[in-house]
This record gives sequence, C-alpha cells and structure tokens, in this order.
Amino acid sequence: MWATSADDASRFGDLERNCMSKAILEGCLVGLEFSRSALLRLAEDIPAESRTHQPVPGANHLMWVLGHLATTDDYFLSKLSGRPQKFDEEWLAKFWMGSTPRADVADYPPYQQLVDIAKERRAALTDYLRSLSDEQLAAAMPEGIASFAPSVAALPACLAAHEGLHSGQLTVQRKSLGIPPAMG
Repeated sequence: MWATSADDASRFGDLERNCMSKAILEGCLVGLEFSRSALLRLAEDIPAESRTHQPVPGANHLMWVLGHLATTDDYFLSKLSGRPQKFDEEWLAKFWMGSTPRADVADYPPYQQLVDIAKERRAALTDYLRSLSDEQLAAAMPEGIASFAPSVAALPACLAAHEGLHSGQLTVQRKSLGIPPAMG
C-alpha cells in the first residue's frame, strides 16, 4: 500500500523491532497528536457552507477527510485488537479508500459529530497502543497492512504522515476559498 518495496517494509520493521520502547512510542504519539491538532486547526474556520467545497472535481474535502481519518483509526484498531469495526457498510462506502467525496453536505453526518467521532476513534487507538508491551509494539503488522506500517510501533508515525497528506488537502481547500493561512 505505502512502502516502496518489500525490502523497505522489512528494513523498517527490523529497525523498529530493535529500538522500540514506551518512551519512543510516546514520542510518536506526540507527533500523531500534533498532526490531529493541526488538521483540526485547519478545519475550524472553514465556513459551514464550504465544508464540502472541492477545489477541483473529485478532491477530498473537510467532511470526507474527517470521516476518513476516523475510519482509518478504527480500521487499524480493529485489525490490531481483534475488536469489531465501529462503522457499518454505509459509513465505509462514504469514507473508506476508494470512496468518492460528494459535494452535498447533506450526504454527511453533522460536522461536530464527525469531529467528535474522529477524536473518539483516535483516543481509542492511542489508548490501545499505550496498553501494549514492548514486544507487542515490536511485532510486525498483520498481513495485508504491513505496506502501510511495517510494525505496530511504526503505526503512529505512518498515521501522522497520512494525516499530514490530508491536512495538505484542507490547506488547498482553504486557499481556494480565500481563507487565510491557519498557521504561521
């Protein structure tokens, strides 16, 4: 999915297995928390009527991004913990990979509900990761998702990068609406 080759996934997995500790996990989680805080800062002053604005046809917009990030956190929590996924097929059809963002805000749950769900799913995932032993953190990711993050320990950094990609999309959405930069 994301690694450039099986060799990269193996090499990064070995690195994580050799140096993971709770302190390193906490550092990675700080980065993950920063990425979410930055994204929510970008989101907060996009006007309600512009939350599904697409600067180009098919572009990801605020409402889709929030639902997608909640879905992503829930997906990895489910894969790692064995817990059932929180979201039903209708939700996944709107927000999972390969879904098409829609321009009609009525196609989405209310904005604050999406924010709250994204925060709740992130908290559930980070709480789960904090509960793991060093050995569990050093474990390879389950088959089929190791291309996103080669080890459990690498997941927070990979999720932060993924969230950064979507923050960039919100930056473009904001710029196309004439909204001033949110940071710096």
